[in-house]
Amino acid sequence: MIFNYSRHAVSRMAQRKIDAQEVEAAILGGTIIKHYPEDTPYPSSLVIGVSAIGVLHVVYSKYESAAEVEYLVITVYRPDSKDWDEAFTTRRKRS
Repeated sequence: MIFNYSRHAVSRMAQRKIDAQEVEAAILGGTIIKHYPEDTPYPSSLVIGVSAIGVLHVVYSKYESAAEVEYLVITVYRPDSKDWDEAFTTRRKRS
């Protein structure tokens, strides 16, 4: 299993003080809350993970190379309760 990170994801992780271990744990042990099947070059998903540090959302693509499964982390953030429901799984409607 290989994890690759977009420049955007690396930048956001540094800015938000989120480490790769937390991101990878969210992908492997979290719950997918939204699929983006039209994303290119690969479909992507939004996953929610919970750690001792808090709730984390990760958008990533999963694809298989000749040798193994690879993940491309697109972006990472801590969801804001103003924008998400209490479970951080459904985006609130904007008024």
